[in-house]
Amino acid sequence: YLAISYIDGKNLRDRIDAGEIILEREALLITRAIVDALDYAWAECKIVHRDIKPANIIIDKKGVAKVLDLGISKSIDEDNQLTMTGTFVGTPFYMSPEQALGDKNIDFRADIYSLGATLYHMVTGTVPFDASTAMAIISRHLKDPLPPANERNPALSNQCCTLLEVMMAKRREERPSSWQEVREDIDLVLKG
Repeated sequence: YLAISYIDGKNLRDRIDAGEIILEREALLITRAIVDALDYAWAECKIVHRDIKPANIIIDKKGVAKVLDLGISKSIDEDNQLTMTGTFVGTPFYMSPEQALGDKNIDFRADIYSLGATLYHMVTGTVPFDASTAMAIISRHLKDPLPPANERNPALSNQCCTLLEVMMAKRREERPSSWQEVREDIDLVLKG
């Protein structure tokens, strides 16, 4: 039985805003539950959420993590005219490089990146990249190397840090090739 603390319907953003750093194991369990949801959306409908972030994850009364706000999600089977090339949607702190570039051909790997940025925020208490403007944040996602998570939280395992680096690879081709692969990687980190 894998337990996640019940947080009375608050989203993760509330916990992070309160200054809480989520313990590695709990953060990985939350992330794994979100992987399951995003895998289902991709496998069944080819849906990309496009705005995975702590504010869009809630823990229910049974301790199960749930994805919220499909407002800007997109099915890749939709007419590509619905998202114009050269525009981006999402939240800059968690946005994949391909979203930042306005690539209309994004796939589930954009959500892997955003989920990695969310996990990073959960376990370090800080977003991976910060700046004073949205464009500066986006530029950092595109160009800057990922700050080592264990420099921000020395309690993190090397395996968790490696998982973050893989999930947040700049090039989508370097990220896991399926949600199943992400799930397996998380399980390996959980097992040590």
